[in-house]
Amino acid sequence: MLIERSHKESRRLSYVECGVGEGHTLYSVWAYLNEANPSLIRGPGAPHYLLMDTFQGVDPSILPKEEAEKGHVTQAYGGDTLDVIKQRFAFLNDLSIIAGTIPSTLVEIPEQCQLPDFLHIDIRIASQKSKR
Repeated sequence: MLIERSHKESRRLSYVECGVGEGHTLYSVWAYLNEANPSLIRGPGAPHYLLMDTFQGVDPSILPKEEAEKGHVTQAYGGDTLDVIKQRFAFLNDLSIIAGTIPSTLVEIPEQCQLPDFLHIDIRIASQKSKR
């Protein structure tokens, strides 16, 4: 669908990911598109990629008091991941990274990503303890 839309509208695709972690979702999407149509993701018409995350886990200042009292883990799974992401995706021609919390960083979204073709959101504020 993304490939067809890009060809049909003759414009660059935009990919936005909120809650990046270590970048596995972007890498999977990029690998798929690279396999399906390498010319789509290389060169001057390559998609614009935007990654948004704190890259350090949940910002404790936005954690609801009830969750903080339950011992919610706020650290990122693998520690600070910003440098990992920069290294992992250094090969992408048009990558923007916005570090910080959402919604405060929404004003920083580049114009070409304000109506993304692909939007992936993986942001959770939930208790560490399951209520099952």
